[in-house]
Amino acid sequence: MHSVSQSTPLLSVVIPTRNRAECAVSAVRSLLSIASEQLQIVVHDNSDNHRLHDLIQPLLRDARVVYRLVQERLDMICNFERATRFASGRFVTYLGDDDGINPEIMEALSWAETQGIDAVTATTPARYRWPDLQYHYYKDQLSGALTLSAFTGQVSYPSPEEEMFKCARSGGLSYGSLPKVYYGAVRRDRLDCVKQRAGKYFPGPSPDLAGAVAVAEFVQRPVAIDYPLFVPGSSARSGAGMGAAKRHIGRLEDQPFLPADSVAAWSELVPRFWSGPTIWAEDVVQALTAVGRTDILREFNAPKVHARCMALHPQWWRLTLPNLLRACRGTGTGPVRGLGRFAYYYGETWLARVRALLLNVCRITSDSGIIRDLATIEEGVEALAGHLQKGGWSLADHLKTSSESRRAA
Repeated sequence: MHSVSQSTPLLSVVIPTRNRAECAVSAVRSLLSIASEQLQIVVHDNSDNHRLHDLIQPLLRDARVVYRLVQERLDMICNFERATRFASGRFVTYLGDDDGINPEIMEALSWAETQGIDAVTATTPARYRWPDLQYHYYKDQLSGALTLSAFTGQVSYPSPEEEMFKCARSGGLSYGSLPKVYYGAVRRDRLDCVKQRAGKYFPGPSPDLAGAVAVAEFVQRPVAIDYPLFVPGSSARSGAGMGAAKRHIGRLEDQPFLPADSVAAWSELVPRFWSGPTIWAEDVVQALTAVGRTDILREFNAPKVHARCMALHPQWWRLTLPNLLRACRGTGTGPVRGLGRFAYYYGETWLARVRALLLNVCRITSDSGIIRDLATIEEGVEALAGHLQKGGWSLADHLKTSSESRRAA
C-alpha cells in the first residue's frame, strides 16, 4: 500500500463512470501500478448498481484512490462536474473508464511544472480495443489489440489562440494541438478560470471538446508532445465503441446522458441530432459562447460539419440539408459559397473514409503495428511500456533536449 504525501498531489486522474465496472476497475488497477505518491485517482461512479462499488473495495486500501458512488441518474456533464470537486492535484486529467495512462506522465508533468507550463497535450499513437469491441467493417479483427502508429517524441509550444481558430475552421472535427483535459493535463487553476467565467467546467453537450475549447481561453503556456502518454481505449458500450459499430447516432431527446440545458441551447450552426460530428461541433459552439469568444464563431466551418453528417449519416438528411443554409447565414457565408464548400467537403470526407479503410485493411492483413491477445487496459499499457523499452524510447530525453533548445534560443 502507498502512503500519500501531505502536499498537494501533482496529478489528479478523474474517472467519471457509469455501468462499466470491469473496465473501470481495470483502469484503476493500471493507474495504481504507477509508482508515485504524487498521484490521486478519483472515481466518480454513477452506476445504477453496486458492481463497481464491490469490485473496487480492495483497491481502496491504497490511499491514493478516492471513490464516490452517486446513484441518482446524472447526465454526462454533471458526472464530470461533480467528480471535479474531489480532484486536489495541481494538474488534472480526465480519463474514460476504458482508457489507460503511460506512467511517464508523471515525468512529463514534473518537467512541465519546472518550466512554468500550464497544460500538457499528447498525441495518441497507441490505442487499445477491448475484446468485446466489434467494428462494423472489421468485425473482431482488432478486438483485444493495441495498435501503434509512428511518433517522434517532438516537443512543441502551440498558441492556444491559433488552435481555437483552427478548431473552429475544422467545424470541431479536429482537436489540433488544443490544450486538453481529456488525453491531456491542465493546471487546476486554469480549469477554475473556466468555471468562474462559464459557470461550469465543461460548457457543452460533451466533456471532450467542450473542455478543451473552454480551457484554451485561459491556458497561457501549453506544450504538445508527439508521444503516447495516454492510451485511448474503446469498449463496446463506450462512445468510441458505439461509433465503431455505427450505433453512435439518434435523436437528441432520446439520449439521457446529454445535459438538458445543452440540448435546449442547441445552435442553428449544427444539425439537430446526436452523432460524433454533431456533438463535437456543438461543443465548439457552446464552449466558445460560454467563455465569451463568439468572435471565433465567425470562422466556424458549418459546411464541413454538414458534409460530414451527410457522408456518414445520410439517413438524417431531412435534418442536415435544410439546416445547411441556416448555418451558412449564421456564419455570414453566402448560400452559393456555402453549397460549393459543402460539395467539396462531402467529396473530401468520402476520400478520407476510403483511405482510412484501405490503411486499416493493410494494417490488419500485415499485422503491422498490432499487439494482440490483450485482455484488459492493464495489459495494453504494459504492452506499450514493452514497446517503448524495446525501441529505446525515453520521454525524459526529449524533454531535456527541448529545454536545452529553448534556453539556447
